[in-house]
Amino acid sequence: MGDLYEHLIYKFAEASNEEAGEHYTPRDAIRLMVDLLFAEESEALLEPGAIRTIYDPTAGTGGMLSVAEERLLERNRQARLRLYGQEINDLSYAICKSDMIGKGQDVGNIKLGDTLADDKFFDKTFDFCMSNPPYGVDWKASKDAVEEEQKKGGPNGRFAPGLPPISDGQMLFLTHPGLRRSRVTPGSWRTASSAVLSERDRHGFQDHGVLYAP
Repeated sequence: MGDLYEHLIYKFAEASNEEAGEHYTPRDAIRLMVDLLFAEESEALLEPGAIRTIYDPTAGTGGMLSVAEERLLERNRQARLRLYGQEINDLSYAICKSDMIGKGQDVGNIKLGDTLADDKFFDKTFDFCMSNPPYGVDWKASKDAVEEEQKKGGPNGRFAPGLPPISDGQMLFLTHPGLRRSRVTPGSWRTASSAVLSERDRHGFQDHGVLYAP
C-alpha cells in the first residue's frame, strides 16, 4: 500500500513539475542508506535470533522502515527488526500503520504528531535511526514548543547545541537524537547553520553511518 501511494505521489510531482524528493525518498537511496547503516554490525546481524530496533522520526508512509526490515531479512531470516516511527501527516500516518499491520509489526510503535514539538519517543533509545527530514521548510509552527523544550532540557536536551534560523527546519532535525543515524540532507545546510552543527558536535551528539546527499 505504501509503495503504491508513493508511486502516485511521484507521478503527481512529475506531472506538476515539482521535485519528487520533496514528497518521498527513492527506494534505491533508502537501500544504500540501510546498507551503510547496517555495515557496522554486519556480523552481529547474521546471528540467529538477532533483534534490533530502528526509528524514523519523519516516517511518512513507512518506506524507510519497510526497506530496512526487508534488507535485514534478506541477510538473516531469523532476525527481527522492530520498527518505530512518528509522522505529522495524518494520511501518511494511517498508511504507515496499515503497512505495519501487514508486516506483523506492533502498530502502537507508529505515532502521529510533530516530532519537533512533541517527541512521542522522548524516553526511548534505538539501535538505529534513519530519516529524510523535511528540507526547504521552516519550523515556525513548532517554535514555541521547541524553545520551551530547549530551556527545560538543559545541556543534555536534544536542542542543547542551539537552534538554527527559523527557515532551516532540516538543521533542527539534526539535533534530534538517536543511538545511530542515517540521513539524507541537502548539501546547502552547511552554509546556513554551521555554528549549530559545531555546537552539536561539541556536546557529543555524534552521527554514525551518516549519508549527506547534495
